Amino acid sequence: MVNDTTAGKTCRDCGAAKAPGDFNKHPKTRDGLQPHCRDCQRARNARHYRANKPLYEARIKQWRQENPERVKTARRLSLERLRGTPEFQEGVRRRWLKHKYGITPAEYDALLMAQGGGCGVCGANEQPTDGKRFHVDHDHGTGKVRGVLCQPCNIILGLANDNCDTLAAAILYLKKAQSGG
Repeated sequence: MVNDTTAGKTCRDCGAAKAPGDFNKHPKTRDGLQPHCRDCQRARNARHYRANKPLYEARIKQWRQENPERVKTARRLSLERLRGTPEFQEGVRRRWLKHKYGITPAEYDALLMAQGGGCGVCGANEQPTDGKRFHVDHDHGTGKVRGVLCQPCNIILGLANDNCDTLAAAILYLKKAQSGG
């Protein structure tokens, strides 16, 4: 073990001379610092945890059983902190697309690009200003994904119950009304 103190203090484990800032505080030692540098202390703690993992897990399980309200509050607070992060939002989107439509975000993006980057009906290519994305259009009978639509076009198809005859009749009606007859 090297006993060079030019850098400030020598770690008892690794023998490296390090600055005092590399050691945690310890009120009962002469210099007020632990004898082990932070890196060695971290390694010691990890070894101790691995050697005693079942004991730690049992204590945690017991504490959670004895303090269900505190566990519930901690989970709620943790979720509230995470909810606003982009990573959380992207995870929600990924899980929703997979659960509801059986597609990944990459498949969604591929559908959108195959349509020229816009709505499959009207071609609108601007994302809505409210931060929402285009809607995934799917056949309600089979669940098969057909494309990606803007909200108004998605609503039109939904209100027409995906019925081509209803939509064709609506087109004829509009043409007749526009021609004045």
